[in-house]
Amino acid sequence: MVLSEAIRDFGEYSRHELGHTTSTYYSYVSWQRRFAAWLAEQGLPDPPVQEISVSLVRRFTYALGGANLRPRTIRGGLHALRGLFEYLVGMGALQENPAKEVRLPKKDAATRLLVTDEDLVKLLEACERQASDFRSVRDKAALSVLIFCGLRRRVRCRSWAGRLMGEQAEGKEGKTW
Repeated sequence: MVLSEAIRDFGEYSRHELGHTTSTYYSYVSWQRRFAAWLAEQGLPDPPVQEISVSLVRRFTYALGGANLRPRTIRGGLHALRGLFEYLVGMGALQENPAKEVRLPKKDAATRLLVTDEDLVKLLEACERQASDFRSVRDKAALSVLIFCGLRRRVRCRSWAGRLMGEQAEGKEGKTW
């Protein structure tokens, strides 16, 4: 089995048997195709999967690091390759997973952009410029809840969705209402 066939088969397997979301499916396939393209640049266009070694996967991660990708991005790529090769081990096409031998880089801190007080004032002032009074009041109320109550957007939206469906929404941050 060559790599392109393995990528195609794993894609179907991940969608139908593992139940990966569409986003995960496309992310994994993208990383696996990127690996295949890198192999082609190295003079190994569409190699048999048995020819892919630990050292090739390791060199690929070094190339990703040389492209100034963040460690958490490289981890995502390695997870996609680990999944592919684990599938091939399970199907009997490989004896062992070459990507499992490659150590995952430590995660770097996530970049969190903070909003300044001036930006928040501008957002609230922009609410007053809406086309209708209803939209103006609605948007200002929603933003005020998020700004002045210190709630995360995700938690507040989960709470509102739960209320619409008649459920009580609760996240790991605790009850939201």
